[in-house]
Amino acid sequence: MGSQKTPRKPSRSNAFTITAFSLRDRIECAEQEHRLLDLDYVDNPTTSEFDYDSYGSSSDAEGGSVSASTGPSSSLPKSKRTAPRKPKWVRPPLPADRERSPTPPPPLGRRHGQRNRRRAARREEASQLGTTLDAAVHRNRLAQTASTITTNFDSDDILTATSGYIGTERVDTEIKDQRLVHSFDDLVGEHSPWKFTVHSLFTRVPSLFTDDGQRVFLVRIAPPAGDRSFLNQAVEAGQVLDQYRPLFFNENEPFPQHRRGDFPVKAFGVSFGGGQEVPKAIYQTKLDAKLVNRIRGMRCFRRLAGHASAAFATWAPKLHAMYHDYSLQLQKLIPDLKHNFPNSVFSCCTLNFGPRTTTVEHLDHKNYIFGWCAVTALGNFDHTRGGHMVLWDLKLVVELPPGWTILLPSAYLRHSNTTIHEGESRFSFTQYTAGGLFRVIDDEGISRSRMSPAERRHAQRLQRQRLNTDLNCYSTLQELGVDANNVQVSMA
Repeated sequence: MGSQKTPRKPSRSNAFTITAFSLRDRIECAEQEHRLLDLDYVDNPTTSEFDYDSYGSSSDAEGGSVSASTGPSSSLPKSKRTAPRKPKWVRPPLPADRERSPTPPPPLGRRHGQRNRRRAARREEASQLGTTLDAAVHRNRLAQTASTITTNFDSDDILTATSGYIGTERVDTEIKDQRLVHSFDDLVGEHSPWKFTVHSLFTRVPSLFTDDGQRVFLVRIAPPAGDRSFLNQAVEAGQVLDQYRPLFFNENEPFPQHRRGDFPVKAFGVSFGGGQEVPKAIYQTKLDAKLVNRIRGMRCFRRLAGHASAAFATWAPKLHAMYHDYSLQLQKLIPDLKHNFPNSVFSCCTLNFGPRTTTVEHLDHKNYIFGWCAVTALGNFDHTRGGHMVLWDLKLVVELPPGWTILLPSAYLRHSNTTIHEGESRFSFTQYTAGGLFRVIDDEGISRSRMSPAERRHAQRLQRQRLNTDLNCYSTLQELGVDANNVQVSMA
C-alpha cells in the first residue's frame, strides 16, 4: 500500500491571499450597487428617496431578475445603504437696495463725557507742571493725607554755596571728630550735646519738609500702601547686596576708602567731572561689569529705582521735568551711553554693601546743587533704635525703616546715619545725578577746559543767571495741593 499524503494546511500567505480576494469581491459588489443606485436616481430625478424594496424585485437590462437575497444589494444591509445627495442650498445675494451700511458707534453717555473732560483737565494740569498724568493723579490722592513739617530752613542760602551746578565742600572729612559715627542716644536726649529733634513715624503717609517759604525741599516716602510685594522685593534687594559683597570685594583685604564711612560701596552709571572731557560711564572691570549688569536687570532694584523716581515726580514735578529733559538731551548728545534704569531719571547710583552701613557726616557736593538724591534703606534693623537719617543743618533725626526712601538735596544738607545694634544689618541704595552733567549739556557738550576765554566768560555769565531759575524748581504746598494747615511738627 502506498503511503497516503496528509493534506497540507494553507500557509499564512495563502490565507492572506484568500482573505484579500474575498474583500476584493465585496468591494466590487458594493461599487456595482452604488452605480445602479446612481443610474436609477438619474433616470428618475423626481424621486426624492430611493425605494430599496422595489429595486430588489426589479429586472435588470438583460431581462433577468435580481432578488434581494442574491443580487448586489444583498452585500450591504439597509442601514448602510447610501441615500442620494440633495443639492447644496446657497443663500441668494441681497438686492442692491438692501445692502447693509456700517453701524455708527453709539454716542457717548453723560457719564463718559464727564469722565473724559475731567481726565483732559488733569492732563492739562500735569503738562503745565511738567510731569505725567499718573504722577498728577497720584499726587492729588496723597495730598489729602500728606503730613508737613515746617522748618526754619532758608532755601535761598543754597545760592551762597554754589556756582550754579555743584556745591561747596563744607565738611572736612580729615578731622577726627567728623569721622565718628554716632548712636541715637548721642544725638537725642537730655545728656546729648547736640539735642536734636526726632521725627518719628506716626502714619504711613508722605512727610513733606518745607522751608520758611512753604517750598518742599525734602520728602520721606513710604512703600506703596497695601502692596506687600514691594516690601518683599526690598528684603530681596538687601539679600542680594549681602550675597554680592564677596563677589565685588575681597573681605580679607581692606575695602577702598571713601569719605562716607567704613563700608564697601560700588557706583555705576553716567557721570561727569574730575577732569573728564566728555560724560562717560563709570569704569568697571570686566567681572564687575557683568555683576553690575546683572543687578541692573533684577526686578527688585528696578522697582526700587522706579518708586523713588515716581515720588520725585510727585512732590517736585518741575524739578523732575528738568531732570527728564536733561536726560533726553544727554541721550541725543551721546547715544552710546547706557542708562541705569529705564523707569528712573537719575543718571547714577551707588550700592552700599554694609553689612552695617553707617555713614559719617558728609556732603555729596558734586551732585546737582538743587537736585534731590534718593536714599532707600534696606536690611533688617529696628528703625526706632538706629539707622536714622541725621540732618545736621536742620538738627533733625528722621526715622527711616527698611523699604522707605528719603529725597533730599544731598549737595547742600549735611547728613549721616545713626549706628545699628548687634545682630542687625543695614544696606542702602542711593540714586543721584552729577551737577557736571547739567553744565556740559548747557555748554552743548563742550568742556570748559576746551573753550576759548570769551566762550568761557559767556558760559559763566549764563551760569549765574540760571541760579534763581533753578531754585524756583521746588514746588510749594499750594502748587502741590497740600493743605498748609496740616502741620504735624513745626521746627521753626
